[in-house]
Amino acid sequence: MTVGQTRFDLKGALYDPLPGIAAVTLRAAHVRSRDRERLPDRDWSRFDGHGEEMRVEITHRPLGPLSGTIGGQIADRSLRTAETTSYLPSVATAERSAFLAERLVLAPLTLSGGIRYDAVRYDLDEASVRAGRGQGAAYVRDTEFHLLSGDVGARLSLFRSLYLRGRWSHAERAPGINELYANGNHFSILTEEQGDARLRKERAETVEVGGGIDTSWLSASVSAYSTRFVDYIYLGNTGVSRTLPVREWRQGDTHFRGIEGEATLRATTRLGQFALHGFGDYVQVRPIFTLPDGYSPFDSGSTAALDRQYYRQRLDGDYLPRTPMSRYGGDLGWENGALRASIGAVRYLRQADVAKGEPISNGFTLVDAHAAYRFGAAARYEAFVDVANLTDAEARVHNSFLRLRAPLPGRAVAVGLRAAF
Repeated sequence: MTVGQTRFDLKGALYDPLPGIAAVTLRAAHVRSRDRERLPDRDWSRFDGHGEEMRVEITHRPLGPLSGTIGGQIADRSLRTAETTSYLPSVATAERSAFLAERLVLAPLTLSGGIRYDAVRYDLDEASVRAGRGQGAAYVRDTEFHLLSGDVGARLSLFRSLYLRGRWSHAERAPGINELYANGNHFSILTEEQGDARLRKERAETVEVGGGIDTSWLSASVSAYSTRFVDYIYLGNTGVSRTLPVREWRQGDTHFRGIEGEATLRATTRLGQFALHGFGDYVQVRPIFTLPDGYSPFDSGSTAALDRQYYRQRLDGDYLPRTPMSRYGGDLGWENGALRASIGAVRYLRQADVAKGEPISNGFTLVDAHAAYRFGAAARYEAFVDVANLTDAEARVHNSFLRLRAPLPGRAVAVGLRAAF
C-alpha cells in the first residue's frame, strides 16, 4: 500500500477591521492525494484525489460577559478511480457549513453553547461503479444530507482550585463515501467491504458530567459520559467469506457509556523537577434492541424497523464488533536543566464483549522510555533516545481489523537529533 499527499495551506487574519469585530480569520487549503493498494503483480485499487477548502471565522468584541465566533466553511473534494477492481467508484463531494459559538462568563459560572448546520452532497460517476454481488453495487445513487448539531455546557469554579462541569450535545453526521459506496476487496483491512447508499444520517445525544482540581502541585479531573446513537453506522460482520471476509456497513441504535480520569502530581527537589501522571478510561458499547419476545420477521405483525433489529441481532449478537479496549496507565517524568527523561506504561484490559464469531482479545502492557539532552545556543538542539514497547510485549488491539494477522510493533529504539529554528 502506498499513500501520498501534497497540501498547501494559507492562513490570514485581520484584527479590528470594523467596529464591534475583534478579528476575522481565513484558512484555505488545496490538497492532492494519490493512494494505491498493490498486489504482487499489479495495482488493485488506485485513487487520485484533489480538493479545496476554505474557512472564515468572525470573532465579535465582548458584549459585556458574552464573547463568541460566527463562521462558515466550504469544502469540495473529488475522488477519481483508476482501476476497474477498485473498491470505490469516482465520487465528488461538496460540503457547506455555518456555525456559531458563544461563551458567557458569570463568575464563578461559565456557560457555553454552539450550533452548526452542514449540507453534504455526493455526486457519483455511475460509469465507474463496478459490478458486484453485495449491497455496495445494488443501491448506488447520488445522495445528500442536511445536518444540525448543537451543544450547551457549564463550568462552576469552587474555592479557586476546584471546578464542576457538565455538557449536553446533539450531533448529526453524514455517512462517508466508504460507508455509502464501497464495493469490493479492500486489502489494507483484509475485507470485502460493502457500503449502502440507503444509509441515513447518524444522530447522537451526549450527556457528560465531571469535575476536577487544578493547583500548582496537583491537577486532576474525572468525567462520565453517556451517548445514545440513533442509526449508529459501523462495519459489521456477515459470516460470509469469498476471497476475503465480507463486511457490510450497517446502522442501528447504540449506547456508548464510559468514565475517564487523569491526574498529575508535580514536585521540585534538589535533584530536579518530577511529574507523576496517571490516567484511565473505561468504555462500554451496547446495541439497543426493542424487539418483543419471540419476534419474527415472518409473522403478520412485523415491521421494517423491527426487522432491521432482528437481523442485526442475529448477525452481531449482543455486542458490536471491534469494541475498543479499556485501559489505564501512568508515567514518571524528570527534568533537570538540559536533561530530561521519562518512563511509562499503559495496560490494555482484556476485551470479552465480542460480537458473534469474534474472538476475545487478551490484555497486554506497553512500556515506553525516553531520554533527551538539549545543547547549543539557546538550547536549539536536542539529542534523544526513544524506546517503544520496552518489554517486547505481544500487543493486539481489539479494534484493529488486522489484529489476528499482525500485532503492534515489538521493541523499537529510535536515536536522533532535533533542531529548532
